[in-house]
Amino acid sequence: MKRNVSQRIFNYLGCLLILTSIVLNEYTLKMLFSDDGILEEKTRLIIWFLEVLFIGLGLLILFSRNSRIGIINLLIGIVNLLDFVIKYRKKIVLYSFVLLVLCTAGKNISTCIMNYVASNLSIRESLFFSNDVAEKGTHWGAKTFQESISKNKELLRFPWKYGDLISNIRHLSQTSTNFEKEHKILEILYDLSRRSNSLKKVSAIYIPQSLITYWEMSCDSHMPPFIVPAIANIAMIRGLPSLEKKTCYTHQYEYGFTEYYKRGRKAQMNSMSKKDLCVVAQQEGFKRVIEITQDSTGNITTINHECE
Repeated sequence: MKRNVSQRIFNYLGCLLILTSIVLNEYTLKMLFSDDGILEEKTRLIIWFLEVLFIGLGLLILFSRNSRIGIINLLIGIVNLLDFVIKYRKKIVLYSFVLLVLCTAGKNISTCIMNYVASNLSIRESLFFSNDVAEKGTHWGAKTFQESISKNKELLRFPWKYGDLISNIRHLSQTSTNFEKEHKILEILYDLSRRSNSLKKVSAIYIPQSLITYWEMSCDSHMPPFIVPAIANIAMIRGLPSLEKKTCYTHQYEYGFTEYYKRGRKAQMNSMSKKDLCVVAQQEGFKRVIEITQDSTGNITTINHECE
């Protein structure tokens, strides 16, 4: 008797699956749910797949005894699993919570590490970017840098795809990059920073506007004047930026420059002679001017002007 009942149930189930696949076909679903009567190709493929799946399952249930036994065993397994979950529900909840915390922490740690390494690679790679002021800084150059970081994240996932980048930056030398002259200027400033305080108090640094390498270190034309005092800890004379230069940072009258502009001071665009430099230096209380400039061959060099 039980066998006949289960036989009928399986027959009904198989017929139901086949009938469902026939009724809920592409044309019926299009009529019911598509306003314009058009289905995307992806949606049509899904519908066809489900139709074939339902018909196949229905036929297996109707004509295959092994399939029916498999379904019964699956149902028994599900019931046993539910009994297990109910019996050990507290432990399962606790272990699941601990596992969730560990997985979340692991994901956050791996993401932070990946972001750090990708940023580090991008900073090194940026030394080979075009030395163009329009590609520098956090404004104009942000897109290029972010694209580099995204690419380097992929590099960490699939390192075999970007072997050239690793080989290029493995033995990186600033003197062999597109920013060699910037590196030279910073070397000079770091060397000056190691001088005695007594020398720094009576000295000033002058960088003519003609030294484009310095004045276009950033897309923010008002940032370079801070590089000298920040690194060398020495005052700068004639260090006002040009108001005529296009800048990626629109707040030209901030940074404290307004006070200089109110006093009628402005950028000195022409290179100054030693005599003129010493006049300005002595007015400001300095005895020496260290000029960072470029010689006739294009090399970055320094000239010491004693003004006593």
